[in-house]
Amino acid sequence: MKTAHTLKRIAVALSLLSTAFISQPLHAQTTWSGAGADDNWITPENWGGIIPTDGSSLIFDGATRLNNTNDLTLNGIASITFNTDGFILNGNSLSLSTSAITNLVGTNVIGMDLTWGTAGSLSAAPDSELVIAGALTNPFATGSSNVTYTGGGRIRYTGS
Repeated sequence: MKTAHTLKRIAVALSLLSTAFISQPLHAQTTWSGAGADDNWITPENWGGIIPTDGSSLIFDGATRLNNTNDLTLNGIASITFNTDGFILNGNSLSLSTSAITNLVGTNVIGMDLTWGTAGSLSAAPDSELVIAGALTNPFATGSSNVTYTGGGRIRYTGS
């Protein structure tokens, strides 16, 4: 009898845990393929069929449609990672929830305006360059900065 009662308690606990995990929204890690008919972010084929949503991690890869346009309204992108050289991102401004931007190779440019999230992390691999060319809004207190720079590459801010 005691074993049956213990098993019931375990079953209820597992049920509650699984409900907690299932009910949490899962945000996609979306990778730019540039396979669409245009350069726009709203075209699903450019993202392998999954358009980014708030909370998504954006990965830019491949060699097609490197100069592309954010025509979405996104608030709270988790991160941006460049796996390929030569990207130029333009269009609507982006709000980053965690503000992690990583450049793994070559020179890549973010031409749209950015708003930092709770903390910032800019990383450029050795012999690479990340260019922030849009306006940068920093919600941190005046005179403070929660932005860290890592990787050994060049990070250049040319925006307003």
